[in-house]
Amino acid sequence: MFATSYCRKCDEKNSTVFFAPVCIENFDARTGKPSDETIGTHICYDCAAERQWVDPRTGNLLDGVTL
Repeated sequence: MFATSYCRKCDEKNSTVFFAPVCIENFDARTGKPSDETIGTHICYDCAAERQWVDPRTGNLLDGVTL
């Protein structure tokens, strides 16, 4: 089973396509604090595309973009 994960930009839960995941067991990556459950964060594809970080032809991050 995968941990619940939220987009760091729009707060969408469990995006299908995403970049830059952060997930640490028994840690809430949203608050940066220990937690009884594991909660991760990511940047969803839609938020990355909206910020023009993604090549629309390939779906990959553009050269020079680091997340």
